[in-house]
Amino acid sequence: MLQVWNGFCLAIMLLIRAMVADVADEVRLEQGRDRGALLYSLISSTQKVGGALAVSITFFLLALMGFNPAAHDAAKHTRGVVLVFMSDPTIFVVLGALVLWGYPLNAARHRAIIAELDAKAREAAPDARS
Repeated sequence: MLQVWNGFCLAIMLLIRAMVADVADEVRLEQGRDRGALLYSLISSTQKVGGALAVSITFFLLALMGFNPAAHDAAKHTRGVVLVFMSDPTIFVVLGALVLWGYPLNAARHRAIIAELDAKAREAAPDARS
């Protein structure tokens, strides 16, 4: 069960990338330029920083708990590893959900954006019947 929850936390990265694709469409509509590569580079950078922070935070918390991989009391230390392994992702997923609460770019808004982009593309395309 612990692995299922942790997998859910990792699946959030896919959701974020899908949200960035929707935002890229909105930016293209508003600015008239494709900024998708820039947005994805920013997301990639923040995920790399987040990954580095995850390792730093995890080892810091394990050190606070007195984790010693060479210790003879493996059960005590295994509980600490499992606690950190489950609590960190859970806390940060909840914080991320709070940040995204009320996210304005929903499916209906995105359909409207795509319709507007398609209309602009049809207007800009030369008449194929000529």
